[in-house]
This record gives sequence, structure tokens and C-alpha cells, in this order.
Amino acid sequence: MILIGIDSKELNPKEAKLKLLILAGSLDCLKARVVEGIADMLTKLPLETIGDKNKVGEVDHQTRYYEPLLSPMLSDNTKKVVLRWANMTDNITSDIRADAIISLLIQSRFGSHLGYGEFKPGDNSTTIQSLCIATLKLVVLTRNNCFKKGSPILSFQVNGFNLIFYMTQSFHGSYTMTEIGRIEFWSKVIY
Repeated sequence: MILIGIDSKELNPKEAKLKLLILAGSLDCLKARVVEGIADMLTKLPLETIGDKNKVGEVDHQTRYYEPLLSPMLSDNTKKVVLRWANMTDNITSDIRADAIISLLIQSRFGSHLGYGEFKPGDNSTTIQSLCIATLKLVVLTRNNCFKKGSPILSFQVNGFNLIFYMTQSFHGSYTMTEIGRIEFWSKVIY
């Protein structure tokens, strides 16, 4: 009902965000984080449709559309876990550069990595080859991190309107990367 209120112009995005945050207060932790992410998106998304999706850059996609949703879901300041759009090499696999890193914050430094993310805008610049390379980057980064730490590693991949979450873990001496969730956005929401 809250999102319909925006569409019918009964609520502006800030009023809807406040109502969603109040709703989030009554939900369990995981559901509340998703609702908080949606609430944050409401104040970042443009109110008018962007006609040419090829004119929206990768950084704009990351910061305007996905950061508001992913940060509440993947970051937790009380547990010193942060999502960074670092676009930097990993300390375990130094020749691969991840678009996003989920890290522990230890005092004033970024500590061990708990997960990784790859982003493709889903426009004309995104090819099957670029998606395969991004997926392989996630496979190598998460496998190496899982091998070093012995614990499961989370990753996500964005391709335009699709957000996919994976979990990589050791299974009888082999490593498996399993899809654990998927969110598909309506193109009207973003463009």
C-alpha cells in the first residue's frame, strides 16, 4: 500500500520512506533489512523515467540503484561489517579486482573479506563474455577466500535489473558456488 501511495501521488518518497522504516521496526531482522533497503531506494531513484539506459553509467547504477538496497542488507555497523564499492584487488587473489567487497572493519582498517560483488549495467556494453568473466572472478575470489578461511563466502552479481546472491563453501573437498537468492527489478523502477 505504501508503494502504491507514491504511484498515485498520495505520498512523496520521503513520506513513504518514513512509513517503511516504521514498518521495518516491527519485522524480524532479515525482513527489516530488506524493507530498509527498499525505503532507502525510494529517495534515490529518479521520479521520472530515464529514456536511454545506455546514458546511465556503471557508478550511477551502483550508487543510485543498488547501494541503497544492498548496504542495509549486507552491512551492519554494530558487527563492524561494511559493503564497499572498492573496485580494488583482493589481498588473497591479488590479480583480480572486485567491484564490491564486504569487509570486517577492525579499528580504522578494513580487515578480512566476507564476500564480493560484481556489477554489469545490463546495457549495450554488457555482453555474454563480460558476464562470464564477472562470474569467473566471483568464483575465483570466493573459492580462494573460502579455502584460506575455511568458512562459506557470500557473493552477488548485478546484471542490469537482476541481482543474484551466491554462497561458496567447501563440500567434501570440492567447492560449490550455489545461487541462494535472486531479485528481479522491474525496468520501470530503474528506467
